[in-house]
Amino acid sequence: LLLLAAQERVLLPTVVSRCQRVELRLIPPLEIEEALNRRWGVPARKANLLSRLSGGSLGWAVSAVVDDRLLSQRAGGIAKLIQLTATGYEGRFTYAAELATRSREYIGEVLGLWLGWWRDLLLIKGGCSAAITNFDFEETLGKEAKGYSLAEIESFIRSLQAAQEQLTQNANPRLVAEVLMLNMPGKEEGGKR
Repeated sequence: LLLLAAQERVLLPTVVSRCQRVELRLIPPLEIEEALNRRWGVPARKANLLSRLSGGSLGWAVSAVVDDRLLSQRAGGIAKLIQLTATGYEGRFTYAAELATRSREYIGEVLGLWLGWWRDLLLIKGGCSAAITNFDFEETLGKEAKGYSLAEIESFIRSLQAAQEQLTQNANPRLVAEVLMLNMPGKEEGGKR
């Protein structure tokens, strides 16, 4: 019997004690890119993008090849994040309330997307733009990075990581989202947020 679990801590201790743990490693992006290019005929630039976005999962990359909605949903999520950074607290709390009505899995996906975006902002701010994941948004990332200090970016990355951890510990999704909106650095509009 093969039992697959993304998080071992959610399994009962009696189950874990009767199992032999075998960790599966992530596939390097270069291998995913080559597989997408050879086996699925994906153009080089798109294969490179999907391999970086996949997080080591060939299955996700193939799903993105088959279903273009994954990339369009990602673009929509990034657009919403950029909009939120330019919005005041009222708009942010409205979004937090909307987000809290969704499943924990969906919220986790949104937080993962945001974490990748803010990681890329950090890389660009630090002069390492060759290592970014969202290279199809490189120009936008460059513009956005100018509006934040390294300390602000690092602080919000920590807030995102804390929010992810709190959700796995069964915290109230609305409270987690609201705290995240308070911690999100924003662009000042007329001296107000």
